[in-house]
This record gives sequence, structure tokens and C-alpha cells, in this order.
Amino acid sequence: MKLHTIRIANPLLYGIAVGEGFIARKIPINPACFRCGESLETIGHTLLTCPFARAVWFGSSLSQLTSMPTSNKISDWLQCWNPIFSSDKKLAQARFSLASFLLWFIWKAHNDLIFNNKQWSPQQVISMAEKAHQEFSSVVCKPPSVSVEVEERNFPSSLSWTPPNEPFLKINCDAAWVKNSGKGGLGIIIRDNRGFLYMLFLQVPP
Repeated sequence: MKLHTIRIANPLLYGIAVGEGFIARKIPINPACFRCGESLETIGHTLLTCPFARAVWFGSSLSQLTSMPTSNKISDWLQCWNPIFSSDKKLAQARFSLASFLLWFIWKAHNDLIFNNKQWSPQQVISMAEKAHQEFSSVVCKPPSVSVEVEERNFPSSLSWTPPNEPFLKINCDAAWVKNSGKGGLGIIIRDNRGFLYMLFLQVPP
């Protein structure tokens, strides 16, 4: 298992290919939003406040307002989930899980537009995200229906998770594969020092 730590203050700030990151890296490219022409394309703009992204959020089953009056940062959007988790953790986890898939497919549609000149409609993004979320939930909530032979390995008798220091996030990831079929899976989870779940991603073979 691999452990990595990142700062909340700059969550993936320059790791995602948007105009803001290109400017920070001194890359001579038009930093405006390719879709709407916003003067500076930020991560928050692309995933939350671009008119296309807004249409996705409002049309989804979350029906969530994504505008942030004081800032346009993913970190501020994440903080808005704290009251929801405080009032109903189980419901919040389900909603945040869906939100994670919406974020991913908004980004996928963004890349398809830029690199393949393919136009997604907001409804297509919602449909694909909710379908993927349902498939994910069915795998997570149900025990495996089939058994497979795996290579025996020695694991520690007890495992414990060590939280990161505030204000850091910790990313845990692991992968496994079935030797005979050549198929494998990947899991990623992001949590803060309180164990608050920021994002969960699971890729499993069909």
C-alpha cells in the first residue's frame, strides 16, 4: 500500500491541465476556458462554476448549487460538505460518492471537447456519471458473487490508518489482479486528519 500526502490549501492546483496551471508553469497557451471563454480557467471553474458544469450539477439528482460567492476553489467546495456530514454521515457519504463521479465525468467531457472536438450534453454527463455510480455502489454494497483463486501472501496481523497532520490530506491507494485472467482493480481514498472522506474511487474489471 502506498501513502501520499498533499496540502488542502492547494488541492491538485497545478496537477490538472487547466489554464491556471499552464500559467503557473510558464507555458505559453491561452488560459481561457475552452468552453465558455472565461478569462482564466481554474479547476473550480471547470468542475463547478462553468455554465456547462452548473447545468450538470443542477440537472443531477443532487440538484446542488455550486456557485461560491467568495471564492472559486475546490477546497472551499469541499468544506461546504462538512455540515452535511455532521447532520447525516451516511446520507452525506452517498451524495459525496455521486458528486465524485459527476466531477470525473465533467472533466472527461472537458477533455473530449478539447482533444476530440466531441460535444457532450449536460444530460449525457449526468447519465454516464449516475450509471457509473450505480455500478460502483452495487460492487461496494454487495459481497462478491464469485470466488477466485489468489496467490497467498503474508499480511500484518493488524493494520491501522494513521491520519495526516492538519491541514494535510492523505491519499491511500492499492491495486490487485487475478493471475489467471489478467484482470485487476484499483482503489483510491482521500481523507483528512479527522478521517473525513473527501473522495473515493474504485476501478474494477467488468
